[in-house]
Amino acid sequence: MCGLVKNLSRLADLYVNDAFAAAHRSQPSLVGFPMVLPSVAGRLMQKELEVLGTVMKGDEKPEIFVIGGAKFKDAVELIKYVLENDIADQVLLTGVVGNLFLLGRGVDLGESKNLIEQSAPSGLMDEVRRLIQDHGRRIETPVDVAVNVDCERVEHTLNRLPDDHQILDIGEGTIAIVCREIRNAGTVVANGPPGKVRFKVLHGKTSLTP
Repeated sequence: MCGLVKNLSRLADLYVNDAFAAAHRSQPSLVGFPMVLPSVAGRLMQKELEVLGTVMKGDEKPEIFVIGGAKFKDAVELIKYVLENDIADQVLLTGVVGNLFLLGRGVDLGESKNLIEQSAPSGLMDEVRRLIQDHGRRIETPVDVAVNVDCERVEHTLNRLPDDHQILDIGEGTIAIVCREIRNAGTVVANGPPGKVRFKVLHGKTSLTP
């Protein structure tokens, strides 16, 4: 038992875990107290689990997943699970994850291609290509993207991508597709930002995507 758990557990009668987003982690504050104290899930944790259970049942169709961000491995595992178990009717990809699948479809991403190849785990691209081959009709990748040119947002279609600028956001055409699918969906699950939100020049468009 670590010192944190040993010392603080003396002051408590019950441990309540209400941190759903961190529940998978192994820090002592999450896994230590249940070993020495009566433990329960908090109300927020309960609500999150109930919603997750509803999502996995897929009662409200069509069910779409909008997946962005830059966590390649986690995103590919999620995409694989919801497609192979017929949970998702459609998976809409944005962010760096969208770029990863564009690369898997043979799109030349210029500078962004090098960044993906350097950071993607070994063998991940093979899994991406397999998912595209098996479930490509249910995987929607961006149709246009945005780059930062001299602190200005510039959008490009896929057949006119610049070689010397990193892709930082989805374009208006992709935003329109995502918004349309969300409006027509029975269930929407969103994970990860569509663009690199720390760049203020991108905020106007990224924030339009529900």
